[in-house]
Amino acid sequence: MASILRLFTAHFNARLAFSVSLVALSTANYGFDNQGFSAAQAMNPFEKQFGVYKYDAKTKKFQYALQAYWLSLYSSVIWIGFGVGLVAGSSISAKWGRRAGMLALSIWSIICATVIVSSFSKWQLLAGRILFYGYLGMELAVLSVYQAEAVPTEVRGLVVCTYNFSQGIGGLIMNLICLGTSRIPNNSSWRIPFGLFYVVPSIVIAGLYWVPESPRWLLVNKRRDEAYHSLRLLRQGKRTEEEIAAELLSIETALREEPEQGRFKEIFYKENIRRTLIATGMNFFQEFSGQQITAKFGALVVKDIGGIDPFIITVVFAVVGIITTFFVMVYSDSVGRRPFILASITTMICAEIGLGVIGGYDYTKIKSLASAAIFFLVLLSFGFSLGFAPLTNVVMTEVVSLRLRDMSVRTAGMARVVSNFVVGFTLPYEIDDIGLQLGYIYAGICVIAITFVFFCVPDCSGKSLETIEYLFHKGVPARKFKSYQGELRDHRQDSIIEDEIASHEKGALKEAVELKRQEEVSDEKL
Repeated sequence: MASILRLFTAHFNARLAFSVSLVALSTANYGFDNQGFSAAQAMNPFEKQFGVYKYDAKTKKFQYALQAYWLSLYSSVIWIGFGVGLVAGSSISAKWGRRAGMLALSIWSIICATVIVSSFSKWQLLAGRILFYGYLGMELAVLSVYQAEAVPTEVRGLVVCTYNFSQGIGGLIMNLICLGTSRIPNNSSWRIPFGLFYVVPSIVIAGLYWVPESPRWLLVNKRRDEAYHSLRLLRQGKRTEEEIAAELLSIETALREEPEQGRFKEIFYKENIRRTLIATGMNFFQEFSGQQITAKFGALVVKDIGGIDPFIITVVFAVVGIITTFFVMVYSDSVGRRPFILASITTMICAEIGLGVIGGYDYTKIKSLASAAIFFLVLLSFGFSLGFAPLTNVVMTEVVSLRLRDMSVRTAGMARVVSNFVVGFTLPYEIDDIGLQLGYIYAGICVIAITFVFFCVPDCSGKSLETIEYLFHKGVPARKFKSYQGELRDHRQDSIIEDEIASHEKGALKEAVELKRQEEVSDEKL
């Protein structure tokens, strides 16, 4: 806690803290969705409203149950909406700015919430969730990109990790509410939690006025004066005027030297294909890691195991995820990205093998095996939160090219869409057919994932986005990024500042900064 307070006081002024907090709050709606729909599936009124009355061979009695084919659609076709939202959000953000993207996604969320809360048929609910996932796709395209572009290098990992940390907080709030409403014997049990979808976007819309635009986006669009003003709002009080000007010049120089011109086909050029594959691969393996066993179907799986209230376990999943993600947030910039991601995948492999072994027995009738299954599910949730969950977005936003950022994030996000569609469509059938033995499937995929991370994913902690750009163009191998950090970063920043100071003939930069400050003071007085 002391270390995060030191980071906060050293790098965050009031405007930056507010902007980062508002963006983090927006992602809480993702947690509301994930855990709200996951918990609702285990509620009897929800099953009665959207399920069918049939004979259950396990309980040997007739009862309402959600059909496997509908659960499959409920967890897969929603990603079509995510993909559309990803493209729409990326396009709006690239053309009109990050703030415009935030406004658009918040308005869309309120419209979608109305469709969901008013649902009486399973097809209206499915349509509402598809539309709502369009909003979540827009979030991925806009929010993490803004965070990576707006914050200082020293806290980029911490801030981008709030994308998942806020999801965890939102999920915990939703699980606690569902724990309370699950005892209501009518449709209010699930309508009340879904009503939370209105709260966050309303707050975001009200607060966007005070969020500065991304300085990097403004520079890419040749709006230098606005970029300087925006950067000054985000750094004033924590950086000197000379340091703010130097940071702006660093970004400008990197953009001038960058060979990319912002065309989509460039993400597949020889110098960029490596970066595209890293961002895409991280998103692909994150969704094929098996994390959806607990994230999307945790309540149903625990209900099938029996012996404990599934709503209590979903709260446990959320608490474990929040604590673990917070730890990664605090230390990912000092320890690095790779150690956490490698430890995360290793832990998930152990948990999934454990589930696979237990799945070979009748765990519903052996209390010790049921308890062990619950333990491995919690371990799986812990392992995912240890690195793969919070750091995938961090890696994605760090490795992509400055001018190709929106297109690269859009492409990598589409890999997440396809992966989620496949996993969401097949997982309900896997749970029905082979039970916990599905752990073997995802453990095998995780072995491939850990190999990919070890050989291909660089550790970009402590580097500016401009320095990362330089390292990729130099062709530095992934495992050597860390050792190049100090030397290249200092050289890069020093050379930029020296070149600019020389071009302004001894001190003209400082005079220009002072003149700009005086002009702003005069404008404020007027």
